[in-house]
Amino acid sequence: MGWLRSGSVGGALFAAVGLASAAVVPFSGALTAGDPTYNRTLSGNPPTSLSGVGTAVHFDLLPFHVTAADTYTMATLSASLSPGTPDDTFIALYQNAFNPLAPLSNVLRADDDSGPGSLSLMSRALVPGTQYYLVVTSFSNGALGAYTGAIRNPGAGTAVFGLVPEPGTALMMLAALGVVGAVVSRRRG
Repeated sequence: MGWLRSGSVGGALFAAVGLASAAVVPFSGALTAGDPTYNRTLSGNPPTSLSGVGTAVHFDLLPFHVTAADTYTMATLSASLSPGTPDDTFIALYQNAFNPLAPLSNVLRADDDSGPGSLSLMSRALVPGTQYYLVVTSFSNGALGAYTGAIRNPGAGTAVFGLVPEPGTALMMLAALGVVGAVVSRRRG
């Protein structure tokens, strides 16, 4: 499956190992000319038709899972896309699988402009043991550039996501665990 890359998933920045544990899990990436394209859906809960404007939008695919059943909010927080409206993002949530050749299959929800300006925002009840995919793209064809976003669990401060942190964050987490291990080891000795 050429659209699913490990490590740097479609331009989004994530490490290949580890789990992020937080009420807010940030993500960032960039839509580039090298990213795959697809005909995105329209907004909806669930969407039932495809866009006539976003027929070949570049996208990033962010696979994740949750370990706590709750309502989660997914949002783009900033974007600098061009040409067009710089913050005009589009997000779609898929369950179990994402196939860019069949974008209406497995789609749970999609949003265009529910966030501030032209940013995207949606909420959905999610359950543990299910693979989810967040697709981050633009509203119209040809829009490229950087974006940031977050998946939030407003109800629980310790929700764990399968979305992993950026490589630098993962290294800092490993270093912090090493320090904690050394402190515990000294106390035992």
